[in-house]
Amino acid sequence: MTAPVWPVFTIAATAVQYPFLYSDDEWRDLGALTIPQYADAGSQLPQWVEGFIFGRSTDTLSLLKEICHGVSTQIFY
Repeated sequence: MTAPVWPVFTIAATAVQYPFLYSDDEWRDLGALTIPQYADAGSQLPQWVEGFIFGRSTDTLSLLKEICHGVSTQIFY
């Protein structure tokens, strides 16, 4: 059995490598989505997500794949 091929999505040239910066227009488009819904005084979420980043600079699609894999293996309900 073989695993399905990982889909390759179109991504803006400015966002190919993580970390990247959003343009002013992108920040406006994101609007309220940039505001955390719940307080995280201990910065637990960013610390947890940092565990998925193997290098300070990585390609964004690999990072998203690593986050999806990490979430699926670490969160149970």
